[in-house]
Amino acid sequence: MTGAVFRFNDIELADAGERLDARCRIPAGLPCFAGHFPGTPLLPAVAQIGMIEALIDLHSHWHATLAGGSSLKFSGRIMPGELLDIALQRHPDNRMSVCISSGGTVVTKGYLELTGAAHD
Repeated sequence: MTGAVFRFNDIELADAGERLDARCRIPAGLPCFAGHFPGTPLLPAVAQIGMIEALIDLHSHWHATLAGGSSLKFSGRIMPGELLDIALQRHPDNRMSVCISSGGTVVTKGYLELTGAAHD
């Protein structure tokens, strides 16, 4: 999935550029909904990772690539048309905390490892 798939709004860089917040309405027509799952479409974890990558690529100066995510928990359902609040916080140890919520409920939370994330 590319950045063109996801449209971000209310984008804000804070904490000297180390925190990135945005909102994203999940397009109902994403192809991944067709097979995940018929009758109850849910945004797959891989699509959430793609959304995070797109947000970093399009709206930060981090020059970072996602390198892993052993402690990321996908605890809620994200359905077509949902409006998500996304909060990413870059840490000096090349980790990034992730929090995605919908309607005030956290649906994805944890840490991803970054590579090439030199602090400016």
